[in-house]
Amino acid sequence: MNPQIIASLAYPRRLVSGDQELDECRHDGQFSSRHRDCAVCAQGPECRWLYKNGEHAALEGKSLQELEDVLAFAIGFVESWALQRLHNNSASCSCDSCVWLRSARELYARVHEETDRLA
Repeated sequence: MNPQIIASLAYPRRLVSGDQELDECRHDGQFSSRHRDCAVCAQGPECRWLYKNGEHAALEGKSLQELEDVLAFAIGFVESWALQRLHNNSASCSCDSCVWLRSARELYARVHEETDRLA
């Protein structure tokens, strides 16, 4: 199941990276917990998520529970992004965001069931 989760993160990764306002960022979008401005930045959670879960992150080494959390954040981000920009009903819309959301929610439900079973 881990490879499915990792593959599903490509779409939200593109959205998060494209949504970053880096004009004012002194770190060029490279999150660091050591920098105070990263801690107070409005884009901090998204930037942190992208830094820890970007295409070059070692996601294969994460546990199923960790990947469940990564996927949950991605779902929340895409839901928020789609609502703010597209005003779509994700249950019936056929845009990329809504299609991804339906698929990701199904995957999340399977992952959550599996992590509950293993706990």
